[in-house]
Amino acid sequence: MKFHSVSLFVSILIMFGLLHGQNLPIESEPVQDQPNSIRNYLMSAAAEVTQSSLAGINSLEDWEAVRSERYEQLVEMLSLTDVPLKGDRPPLNVQTTGSI
Repeated sequence: MKFHSVSLFVSILIMFGLLHGQNLPIESEPVQDQPNSIRNYLMSAAAEVTQSSLAGINSLEDWEAVRSERYEQLVEMLSLTDVPLKGDRPPLNVQTTGSI
């Protein structure tokens, strides 16, 4: 009985052309018919942040003035505020448990 159901499933797949390499349409762009969708909002917000990330920075002096603030923002975004990123780090304490 199990063989019969498997063969029926394979027959259905062949009938619909899924096992013959038929290309199925894959959309990589979101459908724009819902302007209030969360995906569209997040994509536009990310594009705005990307486009304005270097606004007001026209020279090395401008960058050096905001560098530490941007670094702190990056550390916060990556949730690394509790990780010691500056100063001496503790030894790794590597132990070999076996070899091949």
